[in-house]
Amino acid sequence: MNLRQISIDLVIGQRIQLGSHVATITKIEQHSSGDISIGTTRGSRKVLTFRLLPDAPTVSSVPADKYR
Repeated sequence: MNLRQISIDLVIGQRIQLGSHVATITKIEQHSSGDISIGTTRGSRKVLTFRLLPDAPTVSSVPADKYR
């Protein structure tokens, strides 16, 4: 499948997966060459060289909701 457009929202503090490790984004930089890199708690990475983690589930105040 060919994509015509892609949008990715990255936020400082967001948790991502780097291989088998989980890291937190600490910095987002755009260089003069146009490359975008992120600083994480496990070092710097180029954008799109990691896996986004699913959104954290919201905690419900009703105990039965976790079984629905």
